[in-house]
Amino acid sequence: MGLRELLLFVAAVWGIPLGLLWISWHRYVAVRTATGTSRLLACASLALLSLSAGIWLLFYGLVLISEFYKGVNSIVSLGPNPATLAVANIVACCVSFILSLFVPKTVHGTVPFQRAITLSTGYMLLVWMFALTAH
Repeated sequence: MGLRELLLFVAAVWGIPLGLLWISWHRYVAVRTATGTSRLLACASLALLSLSAGIWLLFYGLVLISEFYKGVNSIVSLGPNPATLAVANIVACCVSFILSLFVPKTVHGTVPFQRAITLSTGYMLLVWMFALTAH
């Protein structure tokens, strides 16, 4: 794999989750400032999504670094099994999606928020399923 392919791959597995997460947080601002909505559900949904994306970025970053610096392998080995980590984050993404469905659609700004959460959790589910099958 050449440098160009590696950069495209890294952009896909880091750039897209960060971009979708940024969009979700941006859409959450409209839900947070609206009255008559369940902010707790929206916040919990976004927190689970952020946790899953953060764990992905850390996990995959350590895996990439371990290819160049073998000392990082000891840090990676201290963590949980990649399959266990993937299954736990798949569950977190599903719960995040389900929580976003309970935010009432009648309040201004919730529909774009739910779309952003749906896109983000869908992509993160694909990423974690990729991680589950790759190891």
